[in-house]
Amino acid sequence: MKYLSPKQLGQAIGVSESSLKRWIDDGLIEVTRTTGGHRRIDLAEAVRFVRQRGYTINDPSVLGLSASDNETGRADNSQRIDQFHEMLAEGRDKDFLAAVTRLYIDGHTLAELIDGPIRESMARIGELWHNDPEGIGIEHRATDIVIRTLGHLHTLIKAPEPDAPLAIGGAPPGDMHLISSLCISLVLAEQGWREANLGANTPWDQLERAAKRENAALVWLSMTHHNTSEYAPKILSLSDALAEIPCQFVVGGRQVDDEIARIERPNLHTARSMAELVAFTRGLLMAHRSLNGSKAMHNGLNNHH
Repeated sequence: MKYLSPKQLGQAIGVSESSLKRWIDDGLIEVTRTTGGHRRIDLAEAVRFVRQRGYTINDPSVLGLSASDNETGRADNSQRIDQFHEMLAEGRDKDFLAAVTRLYIDGHTLAELIDGPIRESMARIGELWHNDPEGIGIEHRATDIVIRTLGHLHTLIKAPEPDAPLAIGGAPPGDMHLISSLCISLVLAEQGWREANLGANTPWDQLERAAKRENAALVWLSMTHHNTSEYAPKILSLSDALAEIPCQFVVGGRQVDDEIARIERPNLHTARSMAELVAFTRGLLMAHRSLNGSKAMHNGLNNHH
């Protein structure tokens, strides 16, 4: 875990150390204290503050970035896709990680990055095998680069509240894709969910068992390989089982078809993009927080009396 001093964060965004200390004392930035009483800012908290306030990174080196990473920040979406594709095709893992990190720190949401340049550049990579004898190897290497980059982004996200609702999910049996389910878990973490990604090729009963054991508020199923219509009976059976918890169930991915989308189940929902997932799960999270707030107020009144 990386920590910054107020001076370092001030250097990164071009403000004085005294301003940073004042904002800390005003409660705008959370800090920990060293044994000597010095303020230290967790990197995830620093990133949260920079994104929330919309500061420009004047000294990227403080956050582990280079000045050249700003080129991706100035590009439009089409240019970013070209840049990401080039980095992935050439195996430039450090450049890709730095470029994606810079865009995230600059205020782009994970849903925007995943639905846009990450997904589109990987789609291009996935087509290489048609004409390039090395295409499969390039795709495997690119997949690893994206996974490691997403793992790095997870370290920039603040830990959820202890009482945050839990989401559990994965890809169904036979679906070996790793990235999609990882992306879902990351987007949920960015919103404030506690999340547990069971990964690719997850048996149906394991999703149900994990959800019931952990009392999950949400289960996701990432469909990348097979059409959802092929798994309709399994999806409906799992939906019914999860309703007993009760637990919301969202089926997402590029293979979600109209047959599943038309099914009416109170707890069954579909999302074809990360933006749709965010729109749906944000409402669930707000409802959970509102319910917890009401319970806390009720308990407070009872204790008072």
